[in-house]
Amino acid sequence: MSKKPAGPPASGRYGAGGRYRLLTGLSYPTDPKVIARIAGGDHSDAAHAERARSMERHEKGDIVDNIPEPSIPWLLKDGCIEEVK
Repeated sequence: MSKKPAGPPASGRYGAGGRYRLLTGLSYPTDPKVIARIAGGDHSDAAHAERARSMERHEKGDIVDNIPEPSIPWLLKDGCIEEVK
């Protein structure tokens, strides 16, 4: 199962309260500050280094609730995740 963030997400929001089943293996950053920087367009070496340190890996079939919110629409559209009710 996934780990919850230490505190409430800053502007790098997580799954908007939703739970999602992974239809493929997936890695994504979990640090709200990193998510906010990347979502804001920061592609500096420092942002990428922070991203690498905050990556979380999940396997196909895992149910998670901490996917970065900006990624959810395209992950749904591409068939990488499905919402769990």
